[in-house]
Amino acid sequence: MAFFSPAHLDDLANTFWQHGEARCPHDGKLLDSRFHPQHTGYLLVMACNHCGKKAQFTRFSDPKRYTFRPWTSAEVAAMSSLYGAGQNPQCPVCWSRTSCREICPGSDVTLECMRCGNIHLLTLQNTTDLKEWAMSA
Repeated sequence: MAFFSPAHLDDLANTFWQHGEARCPHDGKLLDSRFHPQHTGYLLVMACNHCGKKAQFTRFSDPKRYTFRPWTSAEVAAMSSLYGAGQNPQCPVCWSRTSCREICPGSDVTLECMRCGNIHLLTLQNTTDLKEWAMSA
């Protein structure tokens, strides 16, 4: 199986991370995407079942890896505000979808970006506290 050209890798990775899927740049077919989360990273494999080309990414081979940085407190506050409003925020570093998990219903929330590796734990008692925390940060 041949690999996609390096010119296509950035678009493939960004499209997958923003939309959860990507299309083959040669024939427009939906790529068969397999995401494997790992403790300190991930493996993303995308393949076109029509033309036979594929691409593989890890956090350390990601086309945007040189732009990855920790979230600022202002960015965490903005994402917390969006979560409190019932929205799933995008990562302000790499623009991928974030995972928001409640550890205990109504209290602790983990904001995590699987692409760039940022993670933040919000320890809150209820959604009123979430809104107050977001306003004060």
